[in-house]
Amino acid sequence: MINKIVRKIRELFFFEQFHQIYWKGLYPDWQAAMHRARGYDDEAILERVKKAIIEVKEGRAVFERDGEVFYHTEYNYPLATFLLKVAIENNGKLRVLDFGGSLGSTWLQHRALLEKLDVKWHIVEQPHFVAAGREIFKNHPVLSFYNQIEEIPEKKDLFIVASGVLQCINNYQNILQRLIALHANYFYIDRLPLTSKSTHLLTLQFVRRNDGVEESYPSWVFSKELFLRKLNHAYRLVSEGKSLDIVAAKVKGLPSYFDNFCWLYFEKR
Repeated sequence: MINKIVRKIRELFFFEQFHQIYWKGLYPDWQAAMHRARGYDDEAILERVKKAIIEVKEGRAVFERDGEVFYHTEYNYPLATFLLKVAIENNGKLRVLDFGGSLGSTWLQHRALLEKLDVKWHIVEQPHFVAAGREIFKNHPVLSFYNQIEEIPEKKDLFIVASGVLQCINNYQNILQRLIALHANYFYIDRLPLTSKSTHLLTLQFVRRNDGVEESYPSWVFSKELFLRKLNHAYRLVSEGKSLDIVAAKVKGLPSYFDNFCWLYFEKR
């Protein structure tokens, strides 16, 4: 009982109570890192997220993140600020491509701020997430789900969100190029692990869930210099900062120059 009370108190203040996140080890390639990963089960993750999303949809929770439900309002204020800025610039119209957006977690978290706008929130995800999203949110007025980036129906004045996803993709360069090819006016990247070194690092990211289960999966820690170089020809970096997750993240076995989760907001040149 005491532990539950303590956890609930911590929940009122920040994200760190749910996820203990850390990185450990350096690997020469994706296959070597994947060989050491453990506990990562796509179907189990989907079922956990589906259960949490239904809790939110039916009003028993406020929002969901990574399969965990939250019972209080919490906004990602940097992201919300830029979404509202763009909506103002476009007469209340907001068209979002949420790459790797799960089952609409970010929209559901911020809908109280955005639902009176003219919003369409397009999510590109893995096929099993797309199928689940289309089932749960059939005929939803805001949310829609797609298997491929190029399937997005509305590209004018597009706002791209990529949160906590690019580092989890082996061939992230291909994804970046496909996103850039949309010529979106705005690009917001969040929960991006960056280093000040001149080379990328490949490591394992460990996440200990609220139920005590620990999962791990390969993760890039991007050289900020190299990462920005991929975008500089098409986008201008307008603003940047530390993601909220920084309070929860711990670094074990990686060099001290690791800079933790960051957010970057770009506008088209």
